[in-house]
Amino acid sequence: MANIGYFPINTNKEYETVENVTGITFTTGTKYILQVQSAEPFYFCVSNEIPESGGFKVGLEPFTYTPQTGAKLYVKTFGKAYLNIAE
Repeated sequence: MANIGYFPINTNKEYETVENVTGITFTTGTKYILQVQSAEPFYFCVSNEIPESGGFKVGLEPFTYTPQTGAKLYVKTFGKAYLNIAE
């Protein structure tokens, strides 16, 4: 497992792509491990367009994400947070 980076993010309660807020580009079919550090709620959503609502709330445990063609990983924070990404 190689660490890609540790990113401070704040989306001001709006969904944004993880790629936009971190500056990294996910490769389709590659498995990534993401871990959040935040005292505030933190949500992810996989979608083909910017989500209006929904998503899943993430705790402090790492989780995996494998990008698929056409869909992007969106994130919504309610304050300053940190996201660690590895592959």
